[in-house]
Amino acid sequence: MSEIDDGIKTYIQGFDKLMDPPSLPKNTTILVSGPMGSGKTTFIIDYIVKGLIRDKHFGIFVSLEETVDNIIKDYQRFLWGTKEPNAIRIRDLILTKEHLETTQSLDGKLLFIDGVKKRVSGEFGIDFRSAKDITDLISEDGIIYLYDISDLCELLDAVLKIAVEKYGVKYIRLGLDSLTAYLSAIAGAIGLGGSQQGATHEFAVLDALRRNLLDLRNVLESYPVTALMSGEAFKEEQTRYGVEEFISRGVIFLGYLWMGSKRIRYLTIVKMRGRQHQMARYSFEINIKYGIRLLSEVF
Repeated sequence: MSEIDDGIKTYIQGFDKLMDPPSLPKNTTILVSGPMGSGKTTFIIDYIVKGLIRDKHFGIFVSLEETVDNIIKDYQRFLWGTKEPNAIRIRDLILTKEHLETTQSLDGKLLFIDGVKKRVSGEFGIDFRSAKDITDLISEDGIIYLYDISDLCELLDAVLKIAVEKYGVKYIRLGLDSLTAYLSAIAGAIGLGGSQQGATHEFAVLDALRRNLLDLRNVLESYPVTALMSGEAFKEEQTRYGVEEFISRGVIFLGYLWMGSKRIRYLTIVKMRGRQHQMARYSFEINIKYGIRLLSEVF
């Protein structure tokens, strides 16, 4: 099999066949954009969880807008295509210290990084720069807490390095929700969120955000990772800050269309480097039995 054919299947019903070859490229960062409620978080979690179940990949989900407690609660009823009596739920996949001590394997497990719950606590987090094992980083509930969003790149670098070098992980599915929250935090941290006006200030903001995004992308792409990152967008060609789509190697847009008196969700692939892909819009539904399922082309 050639390198271009050796991609990562999402196993999202009807999605992979929109690309040729029918998979996401390896070692790439992909933006999943759209307005609120369009299904971005569900798409990313669906991609991660199904890869853990089907391919036994290692999964990482970084939550910067909702606490991980809320994420788990929101998706606990989903079955991801599995069936009773052997149905797999999201709690069954969470990486724990006990699992690591027993099996010394990350295969098929999901690691959560929570950048919300402890952000305003005033506490100091674990020194991840000196961590030798993931057990040095995760709490008793199996979650890594991020106290300062500006540390995200370094934390991910540390976690990914341990996963690959210590545990021999072959491939990692990573989700980040959301880039909008990350960029907003970065803008505030470097003092670019004030009342200054003018083209010079706007250019400085965009340049700083672009550099931070490039740093994040470069960290992720230095490991065997295909990362999906959500971002706010109200149009297929325009994200919140206007820089997210330019540093992403793929862009998937989820939005809404009115068909008569009914509003439906739709998906379109805006760009995907390394793949020929369909350019049409496709309606989709979200169902707790299987996650996301594409339905038909819409006009």
